[in-house]
Amino acid sequence: MNDQTAPDPLTGEMVYGADELKKRLKLDYPNIDFEVVTYPFKDHQAKAKALVESRQIDVSVESDSKFMWNQGLSEDLTPYEEKDKEWSKDLYLSPTLLTGSA
Repeated sequence: MNDQTAPDPLTGEMVYGADELKKRLKLDYPNIDFEVVTYPFKDHQAKAKALVESRQIDVSVESDSKFMWNQGLSEDLTPYEEKDKEWSKDLYLSPTLLTGSA
């Protein structure tokens, strides 16, 4: 994800960036301050691990969740899902995402 929404240089199609994500989060959660940290893909596993281990972030959306799980850096959300009567995996996630460590 790029920092700013901009046209893709190859296709010309608009690619939403962290700025748009932050705007949408603010609409749903106006009383929470968000900082979206993006970084180049090179060495992304080491960078993501360092961010999580430093405890300077509360939530990490990681493209390589299996790596984070195997490093012991992910938390099982099942207890939270079970308490939330409005949450349903059928509404939010593809069933293929809920297999194994993913």
